[in-house]
Amino acid sequence: MLTKRMSLKLLLFSLVFITPYNLALGKVVFKDQLSFSMGMVNNGFSQSEDALDENKSPNSGSVSVISLDLSYEFFSERKKSWYMRFTGSGMAGEISKYYAVSGGKRYYFGADGASATFEDTNIRISTHPVFRYYAGWSVGAFSMIYEPGKEVRSDLGVEFGGMGGILYSANKKSAYKFELTALKGTGVETTSMNIQIFFGVSYFMNSLF
Repeated sequence: MLTKRMSLKLLLFSLVFITPYNLALGKVVFKDQLSFSMGMVNNGFSQSEDALDENKSPNSGSVSVISLDLSYEFFSERKKSWYMRFTGSGMAGEISKYYAVSGGKRYYFGADGASATFEDTNIRISTHPVFRYYAGWSVGAFSMIYEPGKEVRSDLGVEFGGMGGILYSANKKSAYKFELTALKGTGVETTSMNIQIFFGVSYFMNSLF
């Protein structure tokens, strides 16, 4: 029978020598994330004089709409990920509308951002972080229907900015999500400042890449 001291020595030997060897031979697989969120988009705009007729004066205002957000995120490293995102709004009866397609990168700090699995021929280890915090950047294109004064107009443009968020894993398959985003937009006839707040759920899934 092994003594307590001998057992500790064997454990220390495996951690120092065997485990790094297995890690070098094995592979790490990161789970992707698919997120569904709902929230508010507030897009404050100012019209450009160059885009309007000579007999019209530029107006400013805001488009505030309840929106849905769908994003797909895949990890390149434990604390870095790339994502694709679609945001859309326009409830029945609302004139103002906002749609956007964007992408960017997120950087997690504190705990690992990814739910990961290490596996080789002898061992399989899974990690599932509970609280995760991230910040990142975004760039994309938008389409907006807005009301400057009493007329209805539309605009197309590009947006860039950043975001920050928190994820809380309720179980090994999903996590609750909060995200705040600030974007600067430049359109054909407007410039805008876009603030977005979303609450939703993220689901871990096998990578598509």
